[in-house]
Amino acid sequence: MKDHYDFELLTPCFCYGASQAKTSQPEAEMRIPSIRGQLRRWHALLYGADDMKQTWGTAQGQVVSSRVILRLPLQDATSEPQMLQQVLPHVKNGGKAFCRNALKTGTHYRLLVSFRPMTSEQTRERVDQVIMNWLYLGGVGMRSTRAFGSIWPQEEKPDWNEFKKTVMIAGGRLAIAVSVRPLQKVDLAICTDTLSGRINEKYFGYVHGRERLTSPLKMKYIRLADGLHLMLHAASGEIISGALKLLSEANKPLGKMEFRMISDGIRR
Repeated sequence: MKDHYDFELLTPCFCYGASQAKTSQPEAEMRIPSIRGQLRRWHALLYGADDMKQTWGTAQGQVVSSRVILRLPLQDATSEPQMLQQVLPHVKNGGKAFCRNALKTGTHYRLLVSFRPMTSEQTRERVDQVIMNWLYLGGVGMRSTRAFGSIWPQEEKPDWNEFKKTVMIAGGRLAIAVSVRPLQKVDLAICTDTLSGRINEKYFGYVHGRERLTSPLKMKYIRLADGLHLMLHAASGEIISGALKLLSEANKPLGKMEFRMISDGIRR
């Protein structure tokens, strides 16, 4: 079991403290509560909600303390640089063409992991799998469903087989598709230029006033041996194929890309 995980940002990250998020232009910062929330979600997906609560703790019903201790070494302004990033890069002008502070692409972090005494070897191994699947498939911060905050293990460039092996457990629960050809650069406008409205909520979610449905289709940039790729994942292959069909019919850039399905999310 590793005691630390080094990772980097492949895309800008909108991650803020709870108090800062209320200001008009908060400083971005990587935060343990944000990471812990992501790891709880991935643990529940991989091993079930009950095991997640026993591992990461819960305040609901019978209180359970977390078995896992996470820490990030202190960052300063030079090690956690900021940038102004457009939230909807495909929007060229108007009220929706606004920017927020974000953590810069290429920023490096070290996540330190330790355990409470008497934590079982199985729990330690599962936490390792959860963290690795989060690093390979997940993100952090606002707009992470649209590829912002795409994290990646530092310096790693796995080939297709290595990537599939690492995400094998998640592949039995999620449909995962990866762009067939490597991309020359990150283009977040492709990811934000989708379809809105409740008629498309099955694939892309929606925001209407205070009502919000998180997008069932999630996107992330990954780095394989042959270069950058865009990855999609959802609860089923039908969501991925249906979303790409609608985007193609609407002449959206993402709908013109070719993807390889590496798992269909069906347990066998």
